[in-house]
Amino acid sequence: MMSFYALDGKTAYSFNHLRFIPLQECKEIEREYREMVKGAKTVRLVGHHPIQDKERKQYKGSPTPSRFTSTPVYFFMTFSRIQVGDRCKAYFPQDCDLPKN
Repeated sequence: MMSFYALDGKTAYSFNHLRFIPLQECKEIEREYREMVKGAKTVRLVGHHPIQDKERKQYKGSPTPSRFTSTPVYFFMTFSRIQVGDRCKAYFPQDCDLPKN
């Protein structure tokens, strides 16, 4: 499962891709994202339909780093796009054509 995690104080966010992606494709996408954010001072992650996970169920073998699972507030949502300056990569390519607000 391709996901981004972000921290904002005591709130953690998980931006999850809409579908499962084969491992090799995940690694290629990760390389693209890492290259895109290299040296960036700010990164914008955009997601849809945030849901607060109040139960905070931990799944055996979950690869989620503990710094994200130990926060008092946790939201997960569907990943839409990542923006760094004028560069954008979106789940649906047309999402990068939307206003950058």
